[in-house]
Amino acid sequence: MAEKAAEADRGLLVLRDADSATGALGIAFGSLLRREVEGMFAIVMTSVIDLALQDPLCSSSSNGSIVRFLPSYGAMRAATGAGFSATPLPKYLAIQAGWFTATALTGLLAFHIRTRNSLNGPRPRVTAPRTADTAPPTASAPAPAPSMPPQQQDG
Repeated sequence: MAEKAAEADRGLLVLRDADSATGALGIAFGSLLRREVEGMFAIVMTSVIDLALQDPLCSSSSNGSIVRFLPSYGAMRAATGAGFSATPLPKYLAIQAGWFTATALTGLLAFHIRTRNSLNGPRPRVTAPRTADTAPPTASAPAPAPSMPPQQQDG
């Protein structure tokens, strides 16, 4: 019974790491891409392609050399180890933590680069509101009427 609880805890740990890496990837895409549609498309397609290439039923190269560079490689291997064997997880969790760190730093760096111009720009000058004591004097005499050009007479 205790072994089942330990396996469940390991599985939840792996899911948390996979979610945090995908979330950090979303932050990076959100900082790098200009519109929401582009960001949503990028994160959905990255996730689908990432997991589809690692699925042993759909892909014959699920253990290929390129697969090791995908964002959820560590989480997929750790989940497989947590669910079906007694494989130690620290190696794969470290890979996933590396992905989280790299994507989070990329997102923060992109955000900093995009927003630094607005931080260093000229600041608007704030003036105190005018009161009755500091208001400019108003003229009490009415303004002269505009002059009309003389009309020409026919005849």
